[in-house]
Amino acid sequence: MSKYLYTPKDIAVFFDYSDFRKSDEKMVREDLWENRDIVLDPKYRKDKKKFINEISKYMVILSLKEHKKELEEINTIFEELGSEYEMNLLEREEYYVEAFFRFIKLRLTYIENYNFVRLKLRTLLRNFGYKRRSENIVNNIKRTMKALKLESYLRDYQPCDINEIDIDDTLIIRLKE
Repeated sequence: MSKYLYTPKDIAVFFDYSDFRKSDEKMVREDLWENRDIVLDPKYRKDKKKFINEISKYMVILSLKEHKKELEEINTIFEELGSEYEMNLLEREEYYVEAFFRFIKLRLTYIENYNFVRLKLRTLLRNFGYKRRSENIVNNIKRTMKALKLESYLRDYQPCDINEIDIDDTLIIRLKE
């Protein structure tokens, strides 16, 4: 199984960030469902309703992330009703390379007039918990970007290899054309 699969949690985080109208969210959900270039987790690929419900569930969890007390009260109500279902806060994936780049691809694909992401290589490495460039992290970044059809550039559309640029250079990440 590929680790580049999109999950309902990825999509909910993207919606939370994007602050779309409900009609835009619906359009993106439909496009993700129909678009075979986007690889959805197989456990959701066969059941559209389950896919949409899981996105909605994670969006509720995200909206409650700052309201831990309310979340505990909701779980108490579930327990009192005899339900085994429990809502949990999403785990943070700040250091998870694949999730980071899946999010970037969603932003580049679905946010209008958003054609690139610009960040320093040093900042990118720091986001993943590294102070220096290591062969392991660079290979993971390159493999992930290739699988998601993302490309890295320096200024003026000059393609670059993360192994060869200065750590303080600014990377521009775009969708592969």
